[in-house]
Amino acid sequence: IDVEPRLGRIQLPPSVPAIDHAVRAAARQARAAAVPQDGYWAVTTRPLRTRAESLQWLQAVDELLRTQGSQPLQVEMLPEGDDWRVVGWPFARRADAERARATLLARGLKVEVVDF
Repeated sequence: IDVEPRLGRIQLPPSVPAIDHAVRAAARQARAAAVPQDGYWAVTTRPLRTRAESLQWLQAVDELLRTQGSQPLQVEMLPEGDDWRVVGWPFARRADAERARATLLARGLKVEVVDF
């Protein structure tokens, strides 16, 4: 395209056609419907000092959370500085995460619920 400069600027036509307001509103509503209102929740241990202790927690949390529900959960061991944390996630509702916390607490595993 041959463009002639105007006051030191080059003006090009927009590369994307303009989207009318009805299409934008429909897209916003579709995104809002797809995202859960509560967000996602996880259960996490306190910082654990050693990798061996973390592996034990990982196995215990993994076994208890897998027997609890039908939704697919991930249980991972994550480094936090020199320490480790065992995290089970994602829970779509806080109530599900609280239920998992109660199950783990009943077995002597103290965890907390966090949102992300």
